[in-house]
Amino acid sequence: MKAQCTKMSSNQQVLSADYPPAIWDPAASCNYSSRNGTQISAVTIHVVQGSYAGCISWFKNCAAGVSAHYVFKE
Repeated sequence: MKAQCTKMSSNQQVLSADYPPAIWDPAASCNYSSRNGTQISAVTIHVVQGSYAGCISWFKNCAAGVSAHYVFKE
């Protein structure tokens, strides 16, 4: 596997000592809620169409009404 270099924007931070390439880049707060105390009972893995940057831009768009816990880039 070829190593990738990712340029970070000013609002991104490396937050993992275990996996330094991990980047924290949260969705817009208008696209998620606290779940009102509901416990997590399942994890769903989705495949997105298009580019990684396009996927992230949806999470920044309040009109999209979408969020995810993690996005993986190959």
